[in-house]
Amino acid sequence: MYYAKLKDNVIELDGEIYQSFIGDMPETFTEASWMHQYSDMYYLSLAMNFHQQPVGLSRWADSDRLLGLFQLFLSVLA
Repeated sequence: MYYAKLKDNVIELDGEIYQSFIGDMPETFTEASWMHQYSDMYYLSLAMNFHQQPVGLSRWADSDRLLGLFQLFLSVLA
């Protein structure tokens, strides 16, 4: 997964593009990733396998570093 900081106009990048990693990811990343920070932890939620209907998954992962390695957790049927 790639990410970058946006400028205030929200259409230009404000710096480098980074890549974060998710360990032991057996499914295919589809779309809709959201990153949140709470205290010293980073939380990532994302959609997986939505091209393989009817079994799409919502998953989440956490890491103590913004660049990962993220540990993948709970699967929820979407």
